[in-house]
Amino acid sequence: MPRSRNFLRMILLWILIALFIKFSFVYGLDKKATTAGVIVFGVLSQAFVGLLALIGTIPFLGPLIVKVLSWPIFLTINGLAYLVTFFAIKSGLVKETINSKLIVTVLLIGILLGFILGKIF
Repeated sequence: MPRSRNFLRMILLWILIALFIKFSFVYGLDKKATTAGVIVFGVLSQAFVGLLALIGTIPFLGPLIVKVLSWPIFLTINGLAYLVTFFAIKSGLVKETINSKLIVTVLLIGILLGFILGKIF
């Protein structure tokens, strides 16, 4: 699919999300249900990734914004893994802790390799 079609698709997805939010406010839907719906729809349709791609096309400032937004996600995943490890070791779940740390480490290495390979290619 050509690049312009991808951007058009992302713009249409965000228009749908905005209309859903407007609809939920007008008809008084539950805010938590609206938030959950937007998050699920955004993740499944890759709308958040598309928004970051659109922001990344802004000259000079766009790539910096994308890096600033994506780096805390990496740090949050790593921090949560350390927090869970701390409580699991205090509970005596050493074997499960080792397995979970291995899975998180592989996930984070995969994210970094994907980022590096995405920059190269």
